[in-house]
Amino acid sequence: MKNKSWIQIIVFLFFIVAIPLGSYYYLKKGYDYRKEALQQMKNLGNLPEIDFTTVDGRVIVKDSLQGKMIIANAISLKEERLSDEFGQIMAKLYDQFVETNRLVMLSFGKDAQYDGQEALSEFAQKYGLDQKIRMYWIPADSSGTDQIMSKLYFPESELPGNPFFALCDTNQVVQNHYSIKNEEDIRAMVTHTAMFLPLKPRKRVEFRRETEK
Repeated sequence: MKNKSWIQIIVFLFFIVAIPLGSYYYLKKGYDYRKEALQQMKNLGNLPEIDFTTVDGRVIVKDSLQGKMIIANAISLKEERLSDEFGQIMAKLYDQFVETNRLVMLSFGKDAQYDGQEALSEFAQKYGLDQKIRMYWIPADSSGTDQIMSKLYFPESELPGNPFFALCDTNQVVQNHYSIKNEEDIRAMVTHTAMFLPLKPRKRVEFRRETEK
């Protein structure tokens, strides 16, 4: 009887002390993690008030993007190896966030010679990205493309085009850039996006270089 009383006391203390402390620890850890991630946002500026036309002739009105997060890029397909890596990353990103209707992916052509309507269409088809919902391909000769890309505030790069992703919040403010060539950058972008949008359950994000496969 005495041992039973001690067991009851231990169980009671576990529920009123250990569980609340554990819950507080994990909540605090999650709060600190989110706070640190939000501090990495830079608020670089707003996207311009302009519409654009995709490779399949659809006109995307800027107002239709309100309330949605945006991952945008303006990489040139001139460099084959870089564009191949870009295509694989885009496919993985889409797979991770396909179940949410609050993320839009925009790919702007940079060079009219390499990133026109036909070239982007073929590239999208090659990676199975040509008929994805809320994934838009905008050719380099599209009206207003240069103005939009200038407002993505990409950092300077020695590589062709702009080998970066730009993450925009639901107010269409550019918050940060992530290098396509930097694996840690891509992981950070997925983390920052997932803070606002749910990932597919039990799906692990992996971005590996070709040499690691």
